[in-house]
Amino acid sequence: MIQLYTKEREDFIMEQITEVLVQKEPDKMDVLKKTGIVIAAFIIAILSMMLAASIAILNSFGLFFAAVVIFVAYKFAQTTDVEYEYCAINGDIDVDKIFAKKRRKKYVSVTADRIEKIIPAESEELKTRTDIKKTYFAARSRNDDTNYVIIFKDKAGMSKLVIVDDEKLMLQLLMAMPRKVTKRV
Repeated sequence: MIQLYTKEREDFIMEQITEVLVQKEPDKMDVLKKTGIVIAAFIIAILSMMLAASIAILNSFGLFFAAVVIFVAYKFAQTTDVEYEYCAINGDIDVDKIFAKKRRKKYVSVTADRIEKIIPAESEELKTRTDIKKTYFAARSRNDDTNYVIIFKDKAGMSKLVIVDDEKLMLQLLMAMPRKVTKRV
């Protein structure tokens, strides 16, 4: 908990801040993507070196082209190493994607007033909902039964955000909006 002092009000405001870092487990598509990138980079690097060797003007650039192709392939392959960082402040949730522990990108931001419900991912209620248009996935694995789903209003209608069941995060959300959170039994 963080206490903020404001001079205007001459009192303390309690803000609850919770941060959670979740490593996404690589699935089959991530492995296929990384393998495809490596194979394509190898083939393109070999072809660029062969083409450069056959044309006299490009003879000195063959190794440079191959190095550029391998560097670009390395950057693309890093996009499969993903972590999600949740930052919850008084019920508002910001989720960032972190690629290869180097590059951060804002993934989704949900304010507490747009949240309709927070329910377990295996809930029957979730299976019967047909109004959900978009899914944001920010959990370890898609097959994990311990995930929670945050249903919220988005620009496109109703959306859902899949998050992990973290004790501190769920407690903070339960304290911020007790009527919206459905705990597991």
